[in-house]
Amino acid sequence: MNQKAIRAKLEGKLAEDDFNSVKKAVAEEISQIETEIKALDSESSTMDDLLRQAEVQAVDLAGAWQEGNVNQRHELAMAFFPEGLAYSHERRFFEPCNTVITEMVWRFLDRVGNVGVPDGI
Repeated sequence: MNQKAIRAKLEGKLAEDDFNSVKKAVAEEISQIETEIKALDSESSTMDDLLRQAEVQAVDLAGAWQEGNVNQRHELAMAFFPEGLAYSHERRFFEPCNTVITEMVWRFLDRVGNVGVPDGI
């Protein structure tokens, strides 16, 4: 658009006021595009920062459980099961107090079969 306006101006087909209007509109559009590019660059760098932060903060929960002392394990359990874990005499296992979720897990495990090593241990 800018090139066509310049050619028309040079050929005398475009008045000075019209040329200035086109030039102003093109400059505004360029400014808007540059602003949008900066915003996209900012979002991109923010996403990169968030990904780097997530990598730094990633925690090996299984490792934390294995290496943790009693207090650390208690904190992990309470983070995942804020209502606590109750001992099930029927299953001889600690499980969440929320029986709906517990039943869903047990039904899933029954469908899947043995989990872990081939003998189910």
